[in-house]
Amino acid sequence: MLSHLNSVIPTRVWEKDDSLYKRNTIFSSNGFEIEINKKPTVFESKIKELLEYLERDAAALDVLSKDANLYLSIQSYFYQEYNLGGYTINNEVIEKLNKMKIQLDFDMYVSGNPI
Repeated sequence: MLSHLNSVIPTRVWEKDDSLYKRNTIFSSNGFEIEINKKPTVFESKIKELLEYLERDAAALDVLSKDANLYLSIQSYFYQEYNLGGYTINNEVIEKLNKMKIQLDFDMYVSGNPI
């Protein structure tokens, strides 16, 4: 699966039935993760940076997309007392995601004292 990739280097790789983050849950399929910048920043900057990185291997991702589902998993953690805000995905980003056949998956977590 990863032999198609040339300049995009996975941060983490797993196979079906591997343990999920050292828990009792297991992965149901093979996969890999790419995280190029762990620093907190605004969503729009982070997704743009990641797509520019992935475009370096667009041909390989195209081959990979024929046998696998490609998606970006976006996880956000908010403290309840602050403005939760939202996401903006401009047309340029949507076009790049579509061209590379990448889906989006959003998980939002809120914690803190009730308002």
